[in-house]
Amino acid sequence: MIAKSLPSYELIGVGVGPGIPQLMTLQAIDILKSADIIIAPTADPGTEGRAELTVKALLPDLLIHRVLIEIGVDPTNSYSECAKTICGWLDDQRQVAFITLGDPNVFSTFTSISSAVLEYRPETLIASAPGIMAFQYLASATNTVLLDNKETLALVTAIQDLDCVSMAMESNFDTIVVYKGGKYFRQIADLMEASDLDASFVTGELMGLEGERIDKPSRLSAKDYSYLSTMIIKLTHTP
Repeated sequence: MIAKSLPSYELIGVGVGPGIPQLMTLQAIDILKSADIIIAPTADPGTEGRAELTVKALLPDLLIHRVLIEIGVDPTNSYSECAKTICGWLDDQRQVAFITLGDPNVFSTFTSISSAVLEYRPETLIASAPGIMAFQYLASATNTVLLDNKETLALVTAIQDLDCVSMAMESNFDTIVVYKGGKYFRQIADLMEASDLDASFVTGELMGLEGERIDKPSRLSAKDYSYLSTMIIKLTHTP
C-alpha cells in the first residue's frame, strides 16, 4: 500500500471526530504530532474543550493552546483576535493545527477562523484533515442506514428555528440530519406527526462524550436536549 503524504500547509483544520479518541484518524494523529502549534477552541480559557479532551486522551503530552470563542454573542471579534494570534505564529514560520470536533469543513469554527486569517494574511497556505462526524457515529450506534440506492440526504441546522428542517421535509429528501437543534426536537417530532409523512427518527446527545444519550427510534427522552444533539430522520415517500 502506498501511503499518502500529509498535506502541505501553514494552517490546517484537523477533525478529531465526535469525541471518541479511537475514532480519530491516523492522519489526524500524525499531523498533531508534527505540528509546531496546536490550538483548540473553548468557551472558557480555564477549561479543556471537548476537542482538546479527545486529543489529550490519545496524546496526553501534546501542548495545546486554547483560544476563546464567545458563545451566545457575535463571535466575530473572537475570530479576529484568534486570527491575529495565528498570523503571529505563521510569520514565525511555524505550522499551526486547529482541532475541531467532527469535520473542519462542516459547520465548524475552523471555517470562520481560516477566513479571518486570510483577511490578515492572504498568502497563507490552508488545508484540512477530515474527521468522522456525530451523525455517522449515531447512524452506526443505532444501525441506521443513512442512504441507499438513489436516496438523498439533507444536512441542516436548527439553531434558531425550524425553517431548514421544514424545507428539507417539503423537498422530498429521504434522510434528514438535524444538527444543533436539541431544543427543537419535540417540535420536530410534532411536525412529523402532524404531517402526512411516514417518518421515523433517532436522536443522540453528547455522542462519544461524558453524558452520552442515544434514544431509540421515534422516542424522545423526557429530559431536554442540549446544543450538541443530533437527530436523524428517515422518510418513506409513497409513489
